[in-house]
Amino acid sequence: MFFLFLQNFSLGWYGDWNWITVTMAWSLALEEQFYLTLPLAVKRLDTKTLVRMTTLLVLGAPVLRFFVPNTPHAIGSLLHQALFGDGLVAGFLCAALVRSHFKPRSICLGTTVLVLAPLVVITHVTSSPVEFLRETSLAAFYSCILLLAVRGSFAVLRSFVLRFFGTISYTLYLVHQSALVYLHHIVRHQQPSNLGGKATFVSIAALLISIAAAWFSWVLLEKPLLSWARRKFRY
Repeated sequence: MFFLFLQNFSLGWYGDWNWITVTMAWSLALEEQFYLTLPLAVKRLDTKTLVRMTTLLVLGAPVLRFFVPNTPHAIGSLLHQALFGDGLVAGFLCAALVRSHFKPRSICLGTTVLVLAPLVVITHVTSSPVEFLRETSLAAFYSCILLLAVRGSFAVLRSFVLRFFGTISYTLYLVHQSALVYLHHIVRHQQPSNLGGKATFVSIAALLISIAAAWFSWVLLEKPLLSWARRKFRY
C-alpha cells in the first residue's frame, strides 16, 4: 500500500497503525492522489470554474468536518481524511492567484496573517469549540505567508535557516517520529517524553538525528534524482 501511495486506504480499513512510526504518511498518499487528479481537472475546466469549485471546497471543508465525526469505520475514516484536503486546494488557489492579474496588497496579506494568528492558536487548544476550523485557518494563514513570500515582501522567509529546513522538510516529516520513538525506547525503555532532564536530552538528540538523516537524504538521494528528472523531462 505504501509503494502505491494507498496507505490512507489501509489506515481507513485497519484503523490506527499502533505498530508503525510513520502514521503521518496517510497525508502523503492524499497529496499524491490530489496531484494525480488535479491535472485532469485543469485540462478539462476553465480557470474561473476551477477557482469557484476549489473556493467552495475550502469553505465547505470545515462545515463538513463539524458534522462528520472521525469514525473508526473505513468509509467514515476515509471521508474524514478527504476533508483535510482544504490545505492542498488552498495551494492551488494561491497558484491561480499568482498567475492572475489580481495582486493583493502586501499590507492586506500581512493584516490577514495577524488576524488569523489568534484563531490558529485557539483552534489548537484542547477541546476547543472551533477545533473544526483548525486546518482551514492554518491553510489560510500559510497561504497569506506564501503569497507574501512570492511577492518578495517578507524578507525573513529568505533566511538561510528557513530555506535549509524547507529543503529537508519532506524527509524530516517522515523520519522524525521514528527517531523520537526508537531513541527513547533504546535509551529510556519508555515512550517519548520531555519530563525530566534525561528525557529532554533524548528528545533533542532525536531531533538532531532527524535533521542529519534528512540532510543526507537530500544530498545523496533527493537532489540527484531531481537533477536527473529535470534533465530528462521538461516541465
